[in-house]
Amino acid sequence: MVIALEHVTRTIPCVDVIRQHNPFFGPLVTDAGIDLEETEMYAEMAARFHATIKLPALNPDYSGACFAKILKNKQTFADARADQSINRLSKMFLEQAWAPMHQQIQAAW
Repeated sequence: MVIALEHVTRTIPCVDVIRQHNPFFGPLVTDAGIDLEETEMYAEMAARFHATIKLPALNPDYSGACFAKILKNKQTFADARADQSINRLSKMFLEQAWAPMHQQIQAAW
């Protein structure tokens, strides 16, 4: 993942990068186990980051399970809101997951 991020920042210089931090995949570290933000490479790339979207850690029994279901069904949050087969409680858990992500996305633009 770190190599892909470096590749994008070096080969596409005219585009701002929005970095996404997703705790589901664990910390973003180099092959040597060093946190990305502690590397010289990150210092060089940092100016290219327009924003960082930090996805919340989701409870696997509640909002995480609901989120996994919409991902499996290839649905967006808007699709899930309109889906009559998703119960009201699940939609509430999804809204709790979506709200902080949406706020950060809006702030990035």
